[in-house]
Amino acid sequence: MKKLGLFIGFDLIGEEQLSNIQKKLYDQGFSGKQTKSMPFHILAEIFDEDQKSSLIDKMLKLEHKQSECSLFVDKVIVENDQLFLHCENNDRLNCLLTDFNINLNDIRILLLEDDHDHILNAHKFLNTLFKPFKLYVDNLHLYVIDPAFLILSIKLT
Repeated sequence: MKKLGLFIGFDLIGEEQLSNIQKKLYDQGFSGKQTKSMPFHILAEIFDEDQKSSLIDKMLKLEHKQSECSLFVDKVIVENDQLFLHCENNDRLNCLLTDFNINLNDIRILLLEDDHDHILNAHKFLNTLFKPFKLYVDNLHLYVIDPAFLILSIKLT
């Protein structure tokens, strides 16, 4: 059975900020194995495909009814073979996800997936440049996970 991912997306300025950070990694030769065709996101949850209709209904009810929220990106972290930007916990974001029965305690954005040594080197490099910053969440995406395929995106206002 295919898996679906509910992803939290960012406004255009946030996408540009994240792209610039990732470009700095690419310019240093860190290309990674992550899916590059997807927008930057926070993975809210993974669901079974049989929940697709329910997820779409919940997303459509949120469209234009929930307002965007800001996130503070506070540090670069490594977990296993992945490099992430970590965000401070955010009650407003969790409120947005209430209808999906999701409470995020660990908010992160994937930048790079690669061999562990490459990730450690990328982490060391990025930490020399990193300064905390703010991002704005303004959309939700529902994707088929593998292969990556967009089902629905909604805009938060």
